[in-house]
Amino acid sequence: MNKLTDDIAKKINTLLLEVPAVKEFKYYQNLLIKKGFDKKEAELKDMQKKLLKAKAMDSYEYGELYAFYKKEYDHFINHPIVSNYMAYKEETNNYLLEIESIINNGLKID
Repeated sequence: MNKLTDDIAKKINTLLLEVPAVKEFKYYQNLLIKKGFDKKEAELKDMQKKLLKAKAMDSYEYGELYAFYKKEYDHFINHPIVSNYMAYKEETNNYLLEIESIINNGLKID
C-alpha cells in the first residue's frame, strides 16, 4: 500500500473502532475468549466433523451424537455472551460491508 492508502485505512479503522456497536463487538469478543467460549466453539466444530463422518458411514452412533451435539450447541448459542457477540458481530460486519461498498463504488472508473 502506498502512504495515502495506508493513512486512509488507519483513519477508517480508527473511526470504525469508535462506533458503539463495534465497541460492544470487541468487548464481547474479548469476553468470549476470556470465558473459554472460543474453545467450546472449536469443540462444537469437531463434533460437526464427527457427525458428518457418522452420517456418511451410516453409523448407528449418529443419533446419539446428534442429540448430544444439539444439546451442547443450543446451550452454547443461547448463552447471553454468545448471543450478544453474534448480534454485534453481524452489525459490525454490516458496517464493514458498507465501507467496502463505498470504497468499491468510489474506485469505479467510468
